[in-house]
Amino acid sequence: MSPNKSNIYINSKNKSPSETNSDFTVNIPSGLIKCDDKTEYLSIKVTQFTMLNNSYSIQQANNRYQILITNIDDVALQNISYELPIGNYDVYELLKILKNQLSAWLFVDYDQYKNKYIFSNIEHVDKHIFIKSISANDFLGLQNDVLYLVPYNQSILSVKPINLRGDEILPVSDT
Repeated sequence: MSPNKSNIYINSKNKSPSETNSDFTVNIPSGLIKCDDKTEYLSIKVTQFTMLNNSYSIQQANNRYQILITNIDDVALQNISYELPIGNYDVYELLKILKNQLSAWLFVDYDQYKNKYIFSNIEHVDKHIFIKSISANDFLGLQNDVLYLVPYNQSILSVKPINLRGDEILPVSDT
């Protein structure tokens, strides 16, 4: 290892008892890392970061959607709010939940080649059925706050692929 590079293994198991696993201090012994004598420059890079997956992709902040039912003259008859259960699901587990929640209004299927849900109105000839994502856009493949009409005897496809991974960015702060 060159004098300009050092590998340091940091583990939250070595934190002090008053600190938490997600908020602890690392004290580097004097002389272990030092600035370049000529440039007085120091660079520290995180080359690997591992953490437990202890958060859910579907949470209280991103799990709401609605069904709006109108008559054929678009007079509102019913507005039903739904919440997806908090947790981590694959597309087929979420499909089962959607089928259960929407069984009175829409048939839901999954297109595995496009990674999108299919919403069909096969029963309600005298009603207009709309679906609207409030905060569940990634999981339904629909834009938030947009009403999507599912006409009788027709289907609509999610406008974007289903994303059940949730947030992919984990910020590493230097404060």
